[in-house]
Amino acid sequence: GNKIGVKLAPYNPTNNDAVQIAIDMLAIKEKDVIFDLGCGDGRFLIAACERNQTTTMQCIGIEYDRDLFTRACENVHAANLSDRISIFHSNVLDVNFVDSATVLFIYLVPEGILLLKEKLLASLEKGARIVTYVFSIPDVVPTKISVYKENTKLYLYCKK
Repeated sequence: GNKIGVKLAPYNPTNNDAVQIAIDMLAIKEKDVIFDLGCGDGRFLIAACERNQTTTMQCIGIEYDRDLFTRACENVHAANLSDRISIFHSNVLDVNFVDSATVLFIYLVPEGILLLKEKLLASLEKGARIVTYVFSIPDVVPTKISVYKENTKLYLYCKK
């Protein structure tokens, strides 16, 4: 079972402009609990905190790759955001985010999104807002699509 975790996330970090678009789409608000599944070097959560400095929110990043996990922890510490962001070295498939997540940012390969689909649908039912970067949730109609640099898409999902 553990093998798959390695391949779930692409190696490319999310472009910083795309990060800002995702933050806009998610409209982060007071008391949000934000999960970044496959958080890489932590840039999305750090940017979300920097954009919403007066907002009380809790951020959780999940990263399988040990080097990226270490880098994310260092970046969070350097940004003085350890009180708002927690990074965990874990497989996204093992994380129970459904009960607590109000916001999810996901940059995983299609196989990873498919494996999480049931949990993502459960989160949407509970009112969570989800943005996926590059790859969409199969057979789920997005609420909104933003196009970045002509061909890269971000998909927003929320309950109608």
